[in-house]
Amino acid sequence: MAEPEPTTTTEDGSTPEIAPSYVQLVAVSARTEADAIGLLATPDAQGRQPVMVRIGGSGSLRWEPAAAAAALLAFVIIVGPPPAFYIGLLVVAGIMVVISLASRLFIRVPEGAWGLVSRAGRYVKTMEPGNYTVLPWLSLTHLVTRREIVFDTPVASAATADGVRVDVDALVTLQITDPRRFVYDMSVADFDQFAQAATQDAVRGLIRQTAALGTLDLGPNEAATLTAALGVQTGTFGVEVKNAAFTRVALPADLTASLEAQRLAVVRLAEEAERFALTRQQQANRAALEAQDEEQRRAAVEQEAAVEDLRLKRLEARIKANPEAARYDLEVQRIKVAQSLAGNSRAVVGFGGGTDLTATILGAAEPEPQSAVAGRATRSNTR
Repeated sequence: MAEPEPTTTTEDGSTPEIAPSYVQLVAVSARTEADAIGLLATPDAQGRQPVMVRIGGSGSLRWEPAAAAAALLAFVIIVGPPPAFYIGLLVVAGIMVVISLASRLFIRVPEGAWGLVSRAGRYVKTMEPGNYTVLPWLSLTHLVTRREIVFDTPVASAATADGVRVDVDALVTLQITDPRRFVYDMSVADFDQFAQAATQDAVRGLIRQTAALGTLDLGPNEAATLTAALGVQTGTFGVEVKNAAFTRVALPADLTASLEAQRLAVVRLAEEAERFALTRQQQANRAALEAQDEEQRRAAVEQEAAVEDLRLKRLEARIKANPEAARYDLEVQRIKVAQSLAGNSRAVVGFGGGTDLTATILGAAEPEPQSAVAGRATRSNTR
């Protein structure tokens, strides 16, 4: 047995309604078929289009010609016109009576409606849209809409599986498939209340099996369940539930605020994680660039050393191949230095052999050629 839902009160001590009470399905009455056709397609002041029109007891009988015929007969009886006019007046009255009775032979059911025909107040058959010729004792008593009817049901404070109260708006689409049962088994106003109660009960049963957060994801599967549950109940009265949808789900304000805070925290954590990952990536990129630069410098030094080593090896090979040429080159350089000193008035003059002086000055003025160094190194290695 389900626990009763708690009752709340307003500030003045009254008990609020569980859901707004308003009528969505309306029926109206018309005196003639023509009036009924117009009323079925005309919304009322609240914008509600009638689902059924009741036609007065006269049916399709036109009383205007019959009334005119009765007035003519009364004129003949009371006034007593000359006998020559009796036949004409009686003919005119007869024509008016025939016109009045002939209107009972034709029935028109408009497009988008069912027509219920009765005889002496007893249901005979249901007619689809069209023009029909019938017996005079049959009359059109009801027009019932064939269009789909949108029925909105707000459900307030429905309990979820985890005890949270939510507000839900359910929208169902109805269609009358058996107009006879719809008209004679229950009144339109009673069916409106029944549909409201049945929809609220079905929605509450569905919400009771769903967690609070799950109600935010109510979709086609839950709508199909609601459609099937309502269809079993409304089918008894000739109404089919074509479709259902959940148009609004509202959680309690404090729970909504908590969920928003949680989601905001998740978003902020995700942003922090993204920034941290970006920082780490930037640091890794800088380290990789520095390592790459260091590797390039090391490779450049190694390449320069390799080039220098190759140059020295080639120089050493040439000196070994031409030792006299290397010695000749050295002597030429000495002579050039001696000549330059000879033309310098500030040159320092020392005593000793000319060759020794030139060599000494040459050694002090210019660095020793690489060929000589390589030659001495070769000779020392040979010794």
